[in-house]
Amino acid sequence: MHPALIIGIALVLGGCAVQTPVVDSLDARLSQALGQPLSSYANALGDAAVVAADGALTRHGWRNADLIKPCEVELWADTGGVIRKVAWTGYDRSCRALLERLP
Repeated sequence: MHPALIIGIALVLGGCAVQTPVVDSLDARLSQALGQPLSSYANALGDAAVVAADGALTRHGWRNADLIKPCEVELWADTGGVIRKVAWTGYDRSCRALLERLP
């Protein structure tokens, strides 16, 4: 295989993992949610698509549909309504709408 083709493919695939302002902001804003009341995030994001018990915590999940990959934001809260764990999946375009609604 031609070396330039291999380098081109590597650059294209490597670009998929690049951090973007939306991805960086979502990481930072959700990290700041730890220890905060769930109510302010639930009010900002609207009704959770998923509310399920997960051990001693309750998982609340929001989803923004996208043709390529949806954005999913999950917040786990204790019985006092304090956020103890956060997670998200998605990419720049699919997560922009949820990011803009975060407090």
